[in-house]
Amino acid sequence: MGRGRATQRPDPPENNGASQRGPGEGETVKKFLMLHYGYEEPTPEIMAAWEGWFAKVGDHFADMGSPLGNGLEVTTTAKRDLSPDAGAPTGYSIISAESREDAERLLEGCPIISSVQLYEAMQMQ
Repeated sequence: MGRGRATQRPDPPENNGASQRGPGEGETVKKFLMLHYGYEEPTPEIMAAWEGWFAKVGDHFADMGSPLGNGLEVTTTAKRDLSPDAGAPTGYSIISAESREDAERLLEGCPIISSVQLYEAMQMQ
């Protein structure tokens, strides 16, 4: 996800649990964190690709996300600034899906610049 994202849509209501009941009987919908890596200067084509992907994923977004800037790493003994260099994540999104395979399918058409890492948010018991 580039730093110059095309659209700012209102986020759906936030759900603090890692999963929620799905539309079917007893289905559990899981949440997945997508960490986007890589940056290219936004072009009209890149922006159109992001808009198309946002529209495709639609209601599966728990949080459409945003670009990421400087970070901070904190340990028990120190802290250090993290700059948005070539190896740092450049954005995030959180989606809802029934399985990792369904989450992977939602990545189809995503204008991946370098890569996307996909993590399941595990439900707290």
